[in-house]
Amino acid sequence: MAIALDVVKDVYRRFGEGDISGFLSLCADNIEWVVNGPESLEKCRAYKGRDGVQEFLRILDTVVTRCWPRERYIGCGRRRGKRRCFWRIL
Repeated sequence: MAIALDVVKDVYRRFGEGDISGFLSLCADNIEWVVNGPESLEKCRAYKGRDGVQEFLRILDTVVTRCWPRERYIGCGRRRGKRRCFWRIL
């Protein structure tokens, strides 16, 4: 079993290489991808499932021209009663 940090690194690697199908394969079937921000922006909402994440990535592709650096990862824990891994660019 892979440790969470390895999975997060693999997610970033695949995303950075443009391997979107590989990136999506690492997402849980019931993933909920939440983008916070004003409701007036199309991308700021919750996306459910892999199809939802893929929809968000299509929207993101229209507004972001390059990938950000993968500097630091922060770990795993419980959030809202569920075990989750999370990361942040620092």
